[in-house]
Amino acid sequence: MAENNAMNKQTEDLLIDIAAGDSFINFQIGGTDEFVIGVDDSDADSLKINQGGASPSAGTNVWKMDSLGERSMVLQSSFEVHLTSTVNNVTGDGTLYTILYDNEVFDQNNDFNSTTGVYTCPVTGKCQFEAGANCIGVAVGITDGGLHLITSNYTYIYHLNINTIRTSGYPYDVVAAAEMDAADTAYIDVFVSGIALVIDINANSDLTHFSGTLTC
Repeated sequence: MAENNAMNKQTEDLLIDIAAGDSFINFQIGGTDEFVIGVDDSDADSLKINQGGASPSAGTNVWKMDSLGERSMVLQSSFEVHLTSTVNNVTGDGTLYTILYDNEVFDQNNDFNSTTGVYTCPVTGKCQFEAGANCIGVAVGITDGGLHLITSNYTYIYHLNINTIRTSGYPYDVVAAAEMDAADTAYIDVFVSGIALVIDINANSDLTHFSGTLTC
């Protein structure tokens, strides 16, 4: 049941002023620390929201703003991954190949599985994705190709422009702002058709990569 107190009254102000140390408000349920918001005196007076701690210098930090107004959310889901080694003969005849990006540049909140190549969204929201693949192989006879960003709700497709095929490699790139529900997944498929199973996915960190961020 809500109770009125001085903090609820529009005619009064809440001022927390101490001579030294942290200045904060601690939110508890049943005597257990849930969240605390306040100024961490030990961290250049940064404004923080922490979870499971009794002060801004304890518990797990989930939001931080420094004296310049620069903010960070260290648990916000975000990742960037590359391919370590070139994989050979995975498409060319129309075969869909799931790219197993196995080199994690960063994986904030540990939502990307480098073994399966699958990202799992932790909460319902919107994710910004970008992926690329550099395909190497014989170009003569290719009729189609594309890169697929496959999510639980939609599939986003970039199709190859056959007029720009190069024997040295043909990079694909797909970008999307995707609607995701909690536990929804996203991964990357690539295909080339019209020839034999001779197309390789090149381990080029500039062209073969996958990244995503939970934006809101």
